Amino acid sequence: MIVTYTPQGGTAQTWTYKQDELTSAEAELIEDSTGLTIEEFDAELIKGRTKCKRALLWLQMRKDHPSLRFNEVEFRVGDLKTEYDNDEKALLRDAIEKSDLPESQKKAALELLANTEPEAEVNTRAPKKGAGENDG
Repeated sequence: MIVTYTPQGGTAQTWTYKQDELTSAEAELIEDSTGLTIEEFDAELIKGRTKCKRALLWLQMRKDHPSLRFNEVEFRVGDLKTEYDNDEKALLRDAIEKSDLPESQKKAALELLANTEPEAEVNTRAPKKGAGENDG
């Protein structure tokens, strides 16, 4: 999953999230902060659950700020975007093609999952603490 965080008035920062690249400690932090298993977290993240997006941003920010607490992370909902990477889109297209969906729904879903853009360049640096936070 490609994650882009653009704090209001700030520079866009993009990174990749893949569950299988998490350490067990990182997965447990996500589970503890959201109350979801890591599998449930991924499903809810895909659905757009804000608490999961917040946990994802927190996890990334902790790479530069290890003492940052979950409740210290706040962002504008529109500042954090997630999208499938091309590998994820390919897996989803394959599953859709093999599904029992009506042809019209398959076609619409496959069009949405087309690789219309090249893979985003991602960095592994986390957003700076306080980026996008309100002062008041």
